Amino acid sequence: MKVKVSVGSKSFHIEIGEGEGSVSTLGELKALVAEKADIDPALMKIIHRGKTVTGGNDQSLFDMNLKDNDRVIVMGKASVSLKDDLGYSSLVSYEKTNLSGLQKEHQDIESDLSALERNYLDGGIFSFKGDDSNDPSLSSPPMSRRGVVHGSGSSKEGELLSLVQNLVNACISRRLVEQKKFAECLKRSLTGVADPSETFLYYFLKKRSSDEDALKNLLRAVEMCVDDLCLLLLCGFIHDLVSVGSIKARLARHRKLIKADATSALIRTLRCRLKEAICRKKSRTTKCEEEDTTLAEQCDDAVAALVLAVGAKARNAQLALRHRGFAKQLLMRISSLEAKDPIESAFLARCLEMLYFVAKTRKARVLLVGENVVCRMLPLLERHACLTKEESCQHSSTTSTDVHTEICLISLAVLRLLSINS
Repeated sequence: MKVKVSVGSKSFHIEIGEGEGSVSTLGELKALVAEKADIDPALMKIIHRGKTVTGGNDQSLFDMNLKDNDRVIVMGKASVSLKDDLGYSSLVSYEKTNLSGLQKEHQDIESDLSALERNYLDGGIFSFKGDDSNDPSLSSPPMSRRGVVHGSGSSKEGELLSLVQNLVNACISRRLVEQKKFAECLKRSLTGVADPSETFLYYFLKKRSSDEDALKNLLRAVEMCVDDLCLLLLCGFIHDLVSVGSIKARLARHRKLIKADATSALIRTLRCRLKEAICRKKSRTTKCEEEDTTLAEQCDDAVAALVLAVGAKARNAQLALRHRGFAKQLLMRISSLEAKDPIESAFLARCLEMLYFVAKTRKARVLLVGENVVCRMLPLLERHACLTKEESCQHSSTTSTDVHTEICLISLAVLRLLSINS
């Protein structure tokens, strides 16, 4: 009669009987298992059919109601302590001698990645790139650092609230000419002394039924906007809603934006822009078209930063998966970016943040692994690590070096997140 003995991951058969090579008592069984599995017989526990076998070493195995091909589970500790094992001692000694420096470097990387992840989840460290552009017309600072110059145009257009309202209405009605007109008017009217509190109060405290829901109209205008300058101004205004004022006021506005489903609206906007981005880049030929493309990339950067600022929480990552193909489109956009200029590098960093945000869910990680995300991320990480090293040696601008460093850190964070996928 044979029984199957399982010891951890090991399994083997033992013959029970009176002949040579067989065992007949509990003591002989323990001795044979100890020889094959290197377990101390004194610390051994034998389980058969869910019950622990008890008895002396002279107890007959025929009295245990064993049947052919029964399974016996054996638990116990190794007969030789690891401390006394020569190979284990050599490994510990080598680790203490040679790997202490590597362990410290690993801890520093873990600390940097944890700090970077906290910045994502706080939602407070976000900025719109492009302020270093040589063309001042492409720069769009937040409204909190601007003001209204009264006297240029009518008194209605000279007020910030009226200008924003006109711009929102033009976007909702898809009037491209009026969008360009009001965007240019709003841009000319902005200086460094404006107080946007009146506009904030209108979009968060207005309760007249005739105005419907002003905040939802603002988000609808972002989705339906077709002019890049107009979209950039609207994104700057929404960014001010979650970044200007006291902490209590910012949190209250942020909660109302979430309640108005701002995350879904911004993700839909970014998805549409990702669809157009590659075609827009291929069609760029003249200098004027290159400037338009630069402005469009600034808008892409602004929308991506807003998604992260408003909805970069683990529970909101599932919203992105509701839009079919969003993760795939985002990965294609990342692969198409060459990051030859600061604006494109900044947008690449925002796209990688979006990828980290989307990859928080297991479903998204499975989809990304199916799209060979690791094979695309590793060359990206190596290229920007080399650029960071080259610019550090050449003493280039700090801003350019910081962008490449940021791309490297976010890429490492994405790869670490993907590594936990089972």
